[in-house]
Amino acid sequence: MCSLDLELDTVVVVLLVYAFVSIFVSIAASVSLWVWVWVWVWVWVWALAASAWVSGLGVAHSLVIEPQRPQHQHHQQQQEQHNETTNTTATTTTTTSK
Repeated sequence: MCSLDLELDTVVVVLLVYAFVSIFVSIAASVSLWVWVWVWVWVWVWALAASAWVSGLGVAHSLVIEPQRPQHQHHQQQQEQHNETTNTTATTTTTTSK
């Protein structure tokens, strides 16, 4: 599920960049090719940086939110198992005196 969230974040960022670039499509027809190439490269560099940043936030968020299992439960189970084996192996001896 975490990988799905990261992929969804990346798709959202790419769609936002696509919308941003589509605004400049009409402007690109009136400017030189080099300006259009520069804008296109600039937008994709920022899109990749934003995608990496959003993915990094997703990973950090999942690390913080993921619950930690308490260690004392495992220790308690071991203690209970030890008590059970001790109780089953205990023998009673009776002595008779003359």
